Amino acid sequence: MGISVKKVSSRGKQPNCQYCRQDIARGKWHTVNICEKPSNSGNNIWKRQIHYHLYCFHSLTRKEQQQLLAVVNLNSAVGDDGKEGLKNALGDFCREN
Repeated sequence: MGISVKKVSSRGKQPNCQYCRQDIARGKWHTVNICEKPSNSGNNIWKRQIHYHLYCFHSLTRKEQQQLLAVVNLNSAVGDDGKEGLKNALGDFCREN
């Protein structure tokens, strides 16, 4: 449950960003938000994966944005340029809102 960061698989369905509604390119880092959604009957809880481009964090809650930044910082596979870019973008966004 929560935020994770991973590359888009070279196989399977290509994810679509829920913020900008564009496809996320294969092999690109992106954000996956796994959340629970109750069924219409209320008897079951479904896990739902919501995909975003790494920089399309605008619809995430403040807590989810902080979690995204922490996950990216801990992921050694994400390059320093990507980490720094995300930190700057999140900082600018948080100052504006």
